[in-house]
Amino acid sequence: MSIWFWQLFLVVMFFLVVYSLYKLIRADEPIGKKIIWCLIILFLPVFGGAFYLFMHKKLK
Repeated sequence: MSIWFWQLFLVVMFFLVVYSLYKLIRADEPIGKKIIWCLIILFLPVFGGAFYLFMHKKLK
């Protein structure tokens, strides 16, 4: 694969993580859950952001 693919992938991942953290900060959740989700999003950036966005709707 060429380098533009990886650059696009990294840009999409970056915005996914930023958007997930923004939604997490704005969510009406206890601080403990926010900290755990923040750690998941930051330590597993490929799956953490997408996982939060999908699971957050199901958990409500």
